[in-house]
Amino acid sequence: MPGDPPFINKLEAAKAVAAQNVEHLYMAGAAPALPVMRQKPPRTLPARSDKFVGRTTEIAEIHARLNGSLIVGVTQQAAAHGDGGVGKTSIAIEYAWQHLSDYPGGLFFISAEVPSLMQAIAELAPHLGIPDRERPEETARAVKDHLEAGEPSLLILDNVHNRDHLAAAGALHCLPCGGCRRLITTRSHDLLDASHMMPVERLPRDIGIALLGKYRPDAALPENRQVVGDIVDWFDGWAVGLTVVGVYMALPKHRSIQWSAYATSLSEKGLGVVRATEQHAGAIPDYNRRIDSVFDDLLASLQPEERRALEYAALLPGDVVVKPWLLSLLEGDGIALPAAPGAEANPAGPVVENLLARGLLRPAGERSDNIFTLHRVLRHRLREMLDGQPDKKQILLNQIVALAELRGKASHQGITDKSIRWELAPLLALSSELILHGRQIDAINLANWVILPLRDLARYAEGKASLERFAEDASNEKLGVDSAILLSNLALILKDLGDLPEALWRMERAIEIWEKHFEADHPTLATYYSNLALILQALGDLPEAHWRMERAIEIWEKHFEADHPTLATSYSNLASILKELGDLPEARRRMERAIEIGEKHFDADHPTLAMSYSNLAMILRGLGDLPEARRRMERAIEIWEKHFEADHPTLATCYSNLALILQALGDLPEAHWRMERVIEIWEKHFDADHPTLATSYWNLASIEIAQNNRPRACDLFRKAHAIWLKHFSENDSRTQMAARAIAQHCGGAKPSG
Repeated sequence: MPGDPPFINKLEAAKAVAAQNVEHLYMAGAAPALPVMRQKPPRTLPARSDKFVGRTTEIAEIHARLNGSLIVGVTQQAAAHGDGGVGKTSIAIEYAWQHLSDYPGGLFFISAEVPSLMQAIAELAPHLGIPDRERPEETARAVKDHLEAGEPSLLILDNVHNRDHLAAAGALHCLPCGGCRRLITTRSHDLLDASHMMPVERLPRDIGIALLGKYRPDAALPENRQVVGDIVDWFDGWAVGLTVVGVYMALPKHRSIQWSAYATSLSEKGLGVVRATEQHAGAIPDYNRRIDSVFDDLLASLQPEERRALEYAALLPGDVVVKPWLLSLLEGDGIALPAAPGAEANPAGPVVENLLARGLLRPAGERSDNIFTLHRVLRHRLREMLDGQPDKKQILLNQIVALAELRGKASHQGITDKSIRWELAPLLALSSELILHGRQIDAINLANWVILPLRDLARYAEGKASLERFAEDASNEKLGVDSAILLSNLALILKDLGDLPEALWRMERAIEIWEKHFEADHPTLATYYSNLALILQALGDLPEAHWRMERAIEIWEKHFEADHPTLATSYSNLASILKELGDLPEARRRMERAIEIGEKHFDADHPTLAMSYSNLAMILRGLGDLPEARRRMERAIEIWEKHFEADHPTLATCYSNLALILQALGDLPEAHWRMERVIEIWEKHFDADHPTLATSYWNLASIEIAQNNRPRACDLFRKAHAIWLKHFSENDSRTQMAARAIAQHCGGAKPSG
């Protein structure tokens, strides 16, 4: 296409190094030379298969086609059967691994089966060093722009059903082009223009024999080649079917079975010699049923605990089979596990390792040993079988839901225990999967559990996307209090993102639902009144916020002891409102009481105490006790820096508060440096018109004024005014304050906006 960047390798160079795995770079148009070692490109590729064979011609052709086009679709040749399994995905993955160095901008694999391709593209941001934006679609746009403008990259979009699927998934507007090549696998022959489609042949006889030889070396012996070749033909070169045969014949109990005897059993199943009798003649009668019988033979030959592990894997998200979850499910299932020597403390471990060794489970990628995938064809067959046993399926789902609740609750420690943060994304995927299983309330509950750590970790866009999929159903009265919890959590995420009117509407709707289910003094209502007060405070409606928070405290004081941590939180929130109302002595009293309670219940370095110290510091600043304010704020920062990454928004808030205290103390250079750091962090997390950025611009402008840097200050005042004007009315205290500052310091110049 016009304007495409030159591709790094010519086809001849690609062929010369197709079998090499060393990551290196050849200069465009140059003859192959000594490799120039470079940093590994970012990638999210599935693990490379040690069973992959052949396909040299196909891989070379893919590279040649991508050399001349932005997009290539890989489909199966018009087959005697219509199912997948010819090996399109494996070819695409192997191509990527063989050509790592040709894509220094990164290599990324996305399944088209995900609920939102836009969200999946947004999730590539961390691999590219791109911070989350306020909304997933904006993060996806940033990823798209980055890949289009950067060095050559590769995006594999796997298993697109047809054009409607691609359009419905919302991918057309967010798929990168430019410097990014797109490799799409599909069963559809008309997904793209014919010139962009590359049909993949079924495995030829000799390559099929080599594949089976990966599982049982005797398949390639001269005396077996004829009958093993017949087996390849019987499966019409269907790669997944041959994989199942290989696993079956490699089982310890089957290693003594002769290939000729197995071939006889296939003939008795009615597979026939496909190419000899029905070559390209259209659909083979009962082909799917016959293939299913071969799958069923394999499943029946597995040990009961191995089959149970695959059944659980089939009910989990297909590309997110989490190893610790699978181990826990097996160990809590009641099924007998083998007493493997050395595995007494982890009896399910050998079961999962056996499935990995046979290729029935595969690592999802090189970066994690904790996430597996299950081939979609095998997953589909297992689900079909479980659908025929609804009672059993519900028992297994009950086990999964119980595990999800435990992991969801454990995820609340993600703020302090970094080792479990990686589970948050799989938990969100499981929430979506539970909807497909008809477990809507369980799905909503899991999403509600995960939302707190997502907020704590500033993963606002993920949290919003995970809850918004339920928002329409949340108006369903049948869901009752579950929908109220969801709406409340969504409201708080929207507040974090600065969408205050929508946050207010969601929270008021949640309270409306709660008030129908509980007495007026129920402690849960107090929680919602408190949350509503925080939103009202952010909107500037301080009298109403004060009344709501006082009402929450009134309820809690009826239910809790005087030193209960919940009261500490509410006193802290009330102190914040009182501070904005100008009642600093009462605000200090409330905040010191909150700290007194917190220090009785939490460790000295607990994040809750850090928040209280920070809040108290700002009250002390207002009261003029600047040395003590600085001491409290620096202690808060000391705690936060133990729990968060350097660019976490909570640290930005504390740095901002410290800058204001330093400014009041007269240490303007340090205050200026701190506030610049604050803006640097915020600009990584929020869009350019986020209200929080406006506040930081305002604060920095005040420091610039104190340093007699009027031009820079005026620019910042105008930026703050323009942002606030987008979110709030002209009568809002913030917009009026900015307008007055512009008039006072900038010669009465009209604010930009």
